[in-house]
Amino acid sequence: MWIDSTDFGRIGKQSVSRKSKDWSYKLNSPGQRYMVIWDGKRRARRVWGPYSPKLYDSDFIAAACVTLDREFPDTRMLADNHFGQGNKYCKKVEFIVNSAEPAKPKKKDGLQKLTKQELSFSEAHRQARARVESPFGQITTMFKSLKNKFRRNEDEQQKLVYIAFGIHNVNIEDWV
Repeated sequence: MWIDSTDFGRIGKQSVSRKSKDWSYKLNSPGQRYMVIWDGKRRARRVWGPYSPKLYDSDFIAAACVTLDREFPDTRMLADNHFGQGNKYCKKVEFIVNSAEPAKPKKKDGLQKLTKQELSFSEAHRQARARVESPFGQITTMFKSLKNKFRRNEDEQQKLVYIAFGIHNVNIEDWV
């Protein structure tokens, strides 16, 4: 399984203070965040949201661990480093992140080299993580209104996001 968050632009005001709970640094504009768990076939297994883009992924995981442990027991989730704290909170879900800490201590000049094993793991992790970013792009490409903010109200926006994930999950090969 893979886990990551994505932001979709908010309707209404096109500009708010960067201190606002609606400000998304991913979009550089007002937005709403959705957390998604993907399976190996690039299908969304669980979607949470919308919530404030100011909520860090690690804080989301701390709040959602009971649900994650119940719905995905004994599951390993490939994630970016924002989810590293999840292993402290969840008992039945393990988060596999690309460790930012090399095995060797820092040299006197503050620089350090990764071992061959660390470099190999880092590259494999990067390639696997690409699988979670691709569906987000496919969804926003398929549903231009998610990118262009063509919605009448926030309730309609939320419904459109969930419909987009549902349609993304439907594969024509499943029907043949």
